[in-house]
Amino acid sequence: MKRLIAKLAHLVSSACLCVFATLIPVAVVARFVFHAPIGWVETVCAILLVLFTSATAVVATCEHLHISVQMVSFEPGSLLGRVNSWLVQLIVGATFGLCAYYAFDLAMETNSQSLPEIPDLPASAMYWPIAVAFILMVLAVLEDLVRPGQSIQPADVQIGGID
Repeated sequence: MKRLIAKLAHLVSSACLCVFATLIPVAVVARFVFHAPIGWVETVCAILLVLFTSATAVVATCEHLHISVQMVSFEPGSLLGRVNSWLVQLIVGATFGLCAYYAFDLAMETNSQSLPEIPDLPASAMYWPIAVAFILMVLAVLEDLVRPGQSIQPADVQIGGID
């Protein structure tokens, strides 16, 4: 399930990037060449930026590409290592769950408001991608908790050539 979520989120982020690459030059040409700015482009780009960021956060969570700091080191297969990993996943899942709850609450509160540049679009369009992304990240963490052997381990990264 986690791989499917990551692939869909990657597809969404790629689509957002393609639309960005099209809309921004069109807006620049319209404003500076034709002196006729398109008012809704900035709002759509802001929504796409939120959607792009949320989708890439889902990909990073599903594929363990996010940055983490290991403060306590345990042997990976040991009991303490498994308990430590389980506790970290629980804390991360709870944090994502709280963020999903508050993003969902914010989206519901702003659902009746509209964006000034696009009156037919509710203001909650800025917040729904965040709520959905956090729910998908919770599902990814739950899959790691239920099937710990299936999880992908994060890659070791060297910063500045330091081992």
